[in-house]
Amino acid sequence: MQDEQLRSLFNSVLLLSQEGEVPVQALAVLVQTARPEALVEQLHQKWLADQSFTPIAAQMLLQLQNMDRRDATLASGCLVMILNDYRNRLEMRNQSRLMFRNSIRALHEFYPVYRRIDTCLAQSLVKPIFHCMDILLDDDPDEADVQMAAQLLLEFGRTMHSINMIDADELVMKTRRILIGAKNATQVSLSTATKALLLRVMDMWQYGWDENMFPDCVHDFYSTLAIRPRSESESTESTARRKNDVDEEVNLSSLKFPSLRKGTNSSSGSRESVI
Repeated sequence: MQDEQLRSLFNSVLLLSQEGEVPVQALAVLVQTARPEALVEQLHQKWLADQSFTPIAAQMLLQLQNMDRRDATLASGCLVMILNDYRNRLEMRNQSRLMFRNSIRALHEFYPVYRRIDTCLAQSLVKPIFHCMDILLDDDPDEADVQMAAQLLLEFGRTMHSINMIDADELVMKTRRILIGAKNATQVSLSTATKALLLRVMDMWQYGWDENMFPDCVHDFYSTLAIRPRSESESTESTARRKNDVDEEVNLSSLKFPSLRKGTNSSSGSRESVI
């Protein structure tokens, strides 16, 4: 399979993913004839460009590895790409914060896959995972950075907690400080939607990363929460409002949280089914 065919196939897969679950096993069969180097490169380009492709790429790697456990070319190649992105994180972030955020999602999505393939390989991702989460929350973050950190904590908080409880707890404490605009936290102008994500992170942490443990009143709070999107004029004035502790109104337009992925062992929304 040629590079152009791979690109076309992956673009089609993204369109399919918007309609429902992607048959990753069938997809793995289609691409197994491609050159490993070309496959790694195309996967890498795609997950940096579009974070919605990253879980597909991770599961495809697992399927291909299961087809031929003796050949670690693809697994090694993907790991090299992930770690190279981490080593070049400062340059990447300066060039494109979006690509940097997508590279962090790749760390989280691929970690449980490498736990299945080789625990030593998975261990090489642990430091980058927590370091990059710190960057999202500490290193002059914008709202998109904070939002990504919150989403990753909602989806992978249980996994991070199982890897390093102390560091995971500290990440949650950072989200608390950012939410209230503490003096010892980076000051970020946040929409009500992002604040709601941070609040949900705290609730997930409080109830053991298992939303089934939420009291009914907390479930009701999130199921009935509605938020009005910020207008352009509100966005330009948001910094001044934060200084005066004046928040946006909560009104219409439903707030959507990261959805639970099918096939997980946990009901919390953490993607741990492959660990």
